[in-house]
Amino acid sequence: MSETFTAEKLLIKVINDFADFLPYIVLVGGWVPYVYAKYKWKNVPNLAVSTSDIDFGVGNKEFKGKDSIASYVRKLGYGERHVSMDRMAPFVPIVRDVSSNLRAEVEFIADPNASKGIIHKLIGGEIKINEIENFNLLLESVTMVKIDKQKVQIPKEAMFAFHKLFTFVQRENSQKFKKDQYYDY
Repeated sequence: MSETFTAEKLLIKVINDFADFLPYIVLVGGWVPYVYAKYKWKNVPNLAVSTSDIDFGVGNKEFKGKDSIASYVRKLGYGERHVSMDRMAPFVPIVRDVSSNLRAEVEFIADPNASKGIIHKLIGGEIKINEIENFNLLLESVTMVKIDKQKVQIPKEAMFAFHKLFTFVQRENSQKFKKDQYYDY
């Protein structure tokens, strides 16, 4: 399972672009089962990826840097999907691979009880932050994997599965509901 398919190139690009921010964010969402299979377990063949975006969890870890992720992605020339047509903020960053015309949204998720000040300093006020109840469970039980040359935090397997089981019943979108069940499987 050592091949890198096209969509994974976007994940690796984002991880390398976000190298300075990786100690403060956790890779979550649809890429996590794939990352377990390829980078952690290393012997699971051809696990499918069923996501088109790249999700990061944001917790209460104090960020000491100067630039926020919002200002950084703008400097790097990431695209933007504006949540409202009449305002420039909030936006969702979009990473692109010009060689393949592939693109993916980069989304950020936090627990509604997380410190807004810490999140604002790290992410910036311009990027849309999705909130999920009890999301801190994922961020408090992490392990490290090496992707390309970067150490990336991901939720521990048991906590990832538990969180999906705990929250999937709250989904309003039936497709995401089914996807959560697939991830647990």
